[in-house]
Amino acid sequence: MHDCFMQHILFVGHSPNLAGAEYSMLRLIQNLPKTLTISVLAPSGGIFEKEIKKLNLNFYHLDYNYAFYMKKDGHGNLNNFLSVLATQVKGLTDKLSKPDIIHSNTFFVWEGALLAAHWKIPHVWNLREIIMDSPTWNPQMNLNHQCEAMNLLTDEFVCVSQALTDKLPTEFSSKARAVHNGYEVKTKCSRAESRIFFNEKFNIPTNGIVCLTIGNFIPEKGYDWIFPICKNIIKENSNVFFLWIGAHHHSYNQIRSLIDDHQLQKNILTPGHIDFFNQYIKGADIYLLPSKTEAFPTTLLEAQFNNIPILSRECGGAHEIIEKGGGGYMCPHENPNEFETKLKEMIDNPIALETKKYYFTMERMVNGYMEVYLKAFNEYRENTKRTKFYNIFIENCSLFNFVPKKEIKPSFFKRVKIKLKLLLFK
Repeated sequence: MHDCFMQHILFVGHSPNLAGAEYSMLRLIQNLPKTLTISVLAPSGGIFEKEIKKLNLNFYHLDYNYAFYMKKDGHGNLNNFLSVLATQVKGLTDKLSKPDIIHSNTFFVWEGALLAAHWKIPHVWNLREIIMDSPTWNPQMNLNHQCEAMNLLTDEFVCVSQALTDKLPTEFSSKARAVHNGYEVKTKCSRAESRIFFNEKFNIPTNGIVCLTIGNFIPEKGYDWIFPICKNIIKENSNVFFLWIGAHHHSYNQIRSLIDDHQLQKNILTPGHIDFFNQYIKGADIYLLPSKTEAFPTTLLEAQFNNIPILSRECGGAHEIIEKGGGGYMCPHENPNEFETKLKEMIDNPIALETKKYYFTMERMVNGYMEVYLKAFNEYRENTKRTKFYNIFIENCSLFNFVPKKEIKPSFFKRVKIKLKLLLFK
């Protein structure tokens, strides 16, 4: 399967951090065949760059300029974004060596798709978020028009779950394939060491019950939804501790106020962003996933491989992980009472749940991506529409015919004049 002329892959990321999307891409890069030449284009200055450079791979800087989606509490300027995007792509065509294929990671980064159009090479778009249901991000342009442009600019879509694939517009269906993330066991500490760490860092007693959640403080992670449940459980059992790991932004202040107002600082702990959380997973008694939407929460794989029982809210790809890998329970999306009842049961009866640890393997993941890359490479044909789209975009910083022109409404006085004319000349 690997005897082809595809040798050089350029990976394009959207963040310098090591959150779920970048962490998954890093593990993929680490496990691809060593015969491949791999380069990475992403924002610099973070741990993602450091990890790539540890592998002795070429790393190129990408300026922050995402995305077609803006945070819903922000003010985006689509024209400015497109102008900066076009300028950046022009500069990158001179700086980078032409690869054989480009892999773009997430909805948020478009430079890879445009570079592939410039070089007339295949492009694979790796989609990792169910952006359609996001309460955090707001599209700057009509989603259907955005999807039309994405469809024209790529040869294959890889989705991290079937749940995400099913959410895509129908025109994507022929190009979309679900390839689950894999997990690689890297034991860095024991459970006993983690419990000592919890005691020293958070004053959690070694016999305390630790319920762990990993996810940035954004609305879709459901911290506001689970807070009343945590409050009720702590009221009944002060030996239960909720450890919430994730970057402190967006909805953090609101959640922090709830914790402070109810004086739950001792039992609900928020240490912030952690790049490598093996030490935290090892010491947990239960892993909780209260998210409203998740394409493929990789942290559940960490819990499965460490035999940590999982309790998850029904949310997209989480269902696939528990169904295929075991080790947990799912509760209906909008039923906090059932979630609370099940959590109390798990706290009172701490038993290990059966898992199929070796379903989500790195080998399965790498083989899936290699099949997609080779299909895109071997079946690639120059697309004149894509080339025309690219040329017009670079020259005019516009999305060609995919961005509809705004209807220009006449002024109030103009409308009055028109109405008067209509009345006079009836």
